[in-house]
Amino acid sequence: MGATILVLFYRLPLLGTDLFWAHPRSAGLAIRFSALGTPVSWGVEWALIVGGLVGFQTALGRFDISRLRLTRPLVGVVSALVLVALLASISAALSMRAVFLPVALGALWVTASYGAGAGLVTVLASLAFSAWSGATAVLSAALLVRAVALVLIYRRGRSAQDALRAGALAGVLSAAVQISISLGTGTSWRELLVLAAWYCLGGLLEGVIFSLTRGGGERLLGHVSRERLVALLDLSQPLLQRMVHRAPGSFEHSRAMANLAEQAASAIGADALLTRVGAYYHDLGKSLEPKFFVENLDSGEASPHEELSPQESARHIVHHVVGGVKVLREGGIPEAVVEFSYTHHGSQFVEYFLNKERELCQAEERELNRDRFRYPGMKPGTKETAILMVVDSIEAASRTIESPDREQLNDMVRRIVFSKLAGEQLDESGLSMKELRIICSRVVETLVHMNHHRIKYPWQEERARQFGLGKSELSGSGSTSSYPRIVTGGT
Repeated sequence: MGATILVLFYRLPLLGTDLFWAHPRSAGLAIRFSALGTPVSWGVEWALIVGGLVGFQTALGRFDISRLRLTRPLVGVVSALVLVALLASISAALSMRAVFLPVALGALWVTASYGAGAGLVTVLASLAFSAWSGATAVLSAALLVRAVALVLIYRRGRSAQDALRAGALAGVLSAAVQISISLGTGTSWRELLVLAAWYCLGGLLEGVIFSLTRGGGERLLGHVSRERLVALLDLSQPLLQRMVHRAPGSFEHSRAMANLAEQAASAIGADALLTRVGAYYHDLGKSLEPKFFVENLDSGEASPHEELSPQESARHIVHHVVGGVKVLREGGIPEAVVEFSYTHHGSQFVEYFLNKERELCQAEERELNRDRFRYPGMKPGTKETAILMVVDSIEAASRTIESPDREQLNDMVRRIVFSKLAGEQLDESGLSMKELRIICSRVVETLVHMNHHRIKYPWQEERARQFGLGKSELSGSGSTSSYPRIVTGGT
C-alpha cells in the first residue's frame, strides 16, 4: 500500500504542469528511470520504493512498538513520509529556500505518538524520500541537525509551548552548524548573520507548524492523545453512563479490571493509560442485552439462557463483541480503544455452552459444530490488548477463591496465562516470555494487596470449576441456577 501511494505521488498530474516541467529535478529518480521507457526502468523504480519502505518498517520494528505492527499506524507513517516528500518536491519546483521546508514534521508526529526512537528513524526516511523526490537541498548537515534536535528536544513534550521551544532551540543549533560550515568559504559576516537568521526562523516555523498540525498528525497515525484518553475516563461520558445504568454488574467488573490491567501495563512499559481506558469500554456490548450476562441479573431473576438452546445462548453471548464495536464506533470512540472490544476474547470459544452442546450431540449422536461457539473477534495485536485479555479472565477467577493467599493466586494466574498461550491467543501480541512473567508477578502482587474478605456468590462456583479450582478453594455452596442480590464479577 505504501509503495502504491509513493508511485501515485510520482505520477501526480501536478508534476505534468509547466511549473514542474520547468524543474524536472523535482520528479526525482522516478522521472529519470521512467525516461528510459523500458520494463527494467519500472522494475528498478518499484524495487527502490519497496526496498526503502521495507527497510523503514524493519527499522521501526526494532523499537518493539507493538502498535506499529498494525496496518493503520504503518499506513499513517508512510503517508507522513509522502506528505513531507511532496512538500519537498513543491519547494524544489518553486525554488524555495530549503531552510523553510518542515523536513521533521512527520518525524515529530511519530515522536509524539510512539517515541523518539521511531521519530529519529522517520527523520532519516523523510530526508531520504525528500531527496529522492528531487529536493536534494534537504541533504545538508544543518537541516539534519535541526531535524534530529527537534525530535530529541521535543521527545517528552506535550504542549504547544514545548513545540515552540524545541523549534527555537533546533533553529539555533542548525544556524550554528551552517555558520561553522560557511566560515571557510569567504562568506562575509553580514551574510553569515542573515543566513543564521533564516535558519533560526526556519526552526521556529517548523515548531509552529507542528503545534498546529499535531492533532491531525496523531489521528493520521491512529494515536490517541493523553488528553483524549483522560477525557474518556470521565464517568459522565454518555457511553459509560449507558453501562452504569443498563449493565451495572458488567461495569463494576470493568472497573476492577482497569486497576489490574493498568498495573500490569505499567510494569512492562506499555501504555498504561490506554489500557485502563480500554478496560472501561471493552464490554460496552453487554449493555445491548445485559440480562444474558449473569452479573447483571437481579436476585431471584431467571436467566434467559434457561429457555434457549446452547447455540442460541452462544449467539447472544458473542453478539456483545460485534455489537459493542458498532456502538463504540458510532459513539466516536478512537479506534485504538475500540480495538480492545474486538480482541478481549480473541478467537476463543464460549466454553460453557460449547460443553453443553457437546453433551447434547453425544446424547443425540450428531456432529458438533464448534465454529458456532467461537467469538468473532481477532487475536490481540498489541501488548495492551493482550494484557486486557489475560486480566479479564484473572479478575473473574480471582473472585471465586475463598480467602486467597499468594500461592493460590499465583497458581490461578499462571494457569490462565498458560491457557491463553496454549490457545495461541497471544501469538500476535508481541509479548515476550519475560514480559509475561513480569505481568504475572505484578498482577499477583496487586491481587494480594486488593484482597479482603468478600462474599462468595453461587454463580461464581461454576466459574471456579471452569478454571480448574478445587472445592477447598471455594467458599459457600448453593445451586448455580440461583443468582445473588449483588453481583460484582463478569465474563
